[in-house]
Amino acid sequence: SWTKQGDGEAWLDPDRRRVALSDRSGEVVVRSLVDDRELARLPGPGYDIPYVHTAFHPDGRHVAVRYHKVNAFDRWTIWDLERKEAVARANDGAGTAGFDFDPRDGSVLIAARGGVVRTIEIPSGRTVLEQRFPANVFRLAIHPGGDLVALTLAALNARIAELLADLNDRPMKGYGGASRRA
Repeated sequence: SWTKQGDGEAWLDPDRRRVALSDRSGEVVVRSLVDDRELARLPGPGYDIPYVHTAFHPDGRHVAVRYHKVNAFDRWTIWDLERKEAVARANDGAGTAGFDFDPRDGSVLIAARGGVVRTIEIPSGRTVLEQRFPANVFRLAIHPGGDLVALTLAALNARIAELLADLNDRPMKGYGGASRRA
């Protein structure tokens, strides 16, 4: 019975039993896909947000919401769905997709500005570790076993894009000098 707005986002939980719906207001509504009940309504930040990303925590009780404002900031909020309240916030997101849950203990890793990756304990919301890298972290992912973290730095990502653009502009052998862009 719910309708998804044209500028909204929809995110499924790992079991595909719930959906988190968001719109430009940043409000997130969590609904059951089993019986279409509204399970939670989480407020937005109070201003227009062009992109809201939602990820369900492995424990099923928490949801992470990323409020992304282009060329401005990212703000992450971890919500407790049972209590319908924020348990952790990171207001200095790097403006990237650098985020993942640690499968070992359920903590969350969030890329912050200044090349910092912050580990936040869930449900306490306490920062337990900060690691600094030479540039902003663009993406990060934790191995399902939890022992390895893969990440790309924003500067490296920009250099790869530059190299790919150069490669795509070079003439291809045997194609009459056409580039890959042609």
